[in-house]
Amino acid sequence: MLQTVEAEIDVNGNIRLLEPLPVTTPRRVLVTLLEPGATSTNGTEATVPAASLPVQATLEMRRPQQMEWLKAHAEEYGGLYVALGGEQLVGVGKTFRAANEAARAAGR
Repeated sequence: MLQTVEAEIDVNGNIRLLEPLPVTTPRRVLVTLLEPGATSTNGTEATVPAASLPVQATLEMRRPQQMEWLKAHAEEYGGLYVALGGEQLVGVGKTFRAANEAARAAGR
């Protein structure tokens, strides 16, 4: 599960979390630097363009839409592998490899 926390970074690259963050095991993190003054601590809402989100976060945002597509087309594509581009079918095959190759042939 992805989690977003607010932090500050100083000119030496030291990161300080603004709130305690309990973790039970060591974890890797991704750091997105916002434009100066774009933090929520000064009253400005901090936003990150979707294009700069980590790939996994983007995939997780699409997952509910893709699950709905799979449910709606279960009878038609049951037992087959499908490749989706968002909510659009871009490849189908009897194996993962076949669906992937069909998606690539379609330019995906």
